[in-house]
Amino acid sequence: MKQIGRGVVVSLVLVATLSGCAMTSVRQHPDFASGKRKINVVAILPIGAEYRHLVFTGENERDPEREKTIASEIESDMVAALQWRGYKAKLDVAEKARSGDKEFNFQLEQFRSAYGQVAKELYARGMVEEAESTKFKVGVGPLANSLATIAGADALMIANYQGFDKSPGLMAKEITTSALLGALTGVYYAPAKSGGRIELSLIDGVSGDVLWSNASAGPTSANNSLTKAMAQLPVIPSTGDTKPASDNPTLPASVAATARTPAVAAETQAHDAADITTKEPKEPKGLE
Repeated sequence: MKQIGRGVVVSLVLVATLSGCAMTSVRQHPDFASGKRKINVVAILPIGAEYRHLVFTGENERDPEREKTIASEIESDMVAALQWRGYKAKLDVAEKARSGDKEFNFQLEQFRSAYGQVAKELYARGMVEEAESTKFKVGVGPLANSLATIAGADALMIANYQGFDKSPGLMAKEITTSALLGALTGVYYAPAKSGGRIELSLIDGVSGDVLWSNASAGPTSANNSLTKAMAQLPVIPSTGDTKPASDNPTLPASVAATARTPAVAAETQAHDAADITTKEPKEPKGLE
């Protein structure tokens, strides 16, 4: 796939700004954006997490233990964030998956595979105009219904995270390369030592339609990427669940809207993040 240069990204953002087009990384089904589709109970699916140690030789190894930790942290933070926004979060599906039920896990993998295809369509482009963001009509079909039924949920929440960190040798190489390119072009960037990208979607438990989706990436933690992405999920009247103090990130996560994986794509977006800004709703402090 041909890469879009940093200068092109800056130009596109500048044109959008001058023309008055507000851009967003959010995608919504028109019925959810208009309030016709109501959601109260959300079942959280097992979190997909991939974490790699990037090294000078290119033999980038995954870290299974780190992935388990990140998945657990995201799951816990997602429950709190959903409750703060007025939804009732349930872990029935995630817990059943952890029980080792082979037939159920096969069904879950079918759902993940279907969603993977949908995600490619959702994030075939990066940022979109806000007016266009409420016109996405994609879905996974009836596969969502049986999973939602298990938890007695109106909808499912699926999240996938790809993260990375770099070895000292690779960092030294990238800093040197950046300095050389900067001397030639006059444009410098500081390579990110670590970072990641999270993509999450709210899926109707009956129709399988993707009601809402967002993604966030940058040189920040999984928690802050999640918080940044969740910040634009519509708030509904409280279900009576205890709310955490807040779900406001303390670090500026970048906009991320691309289906590329694994973690190297997240780093590329981290470089471009400084050139793209979006207006986010203010949240109370906390949930870190």
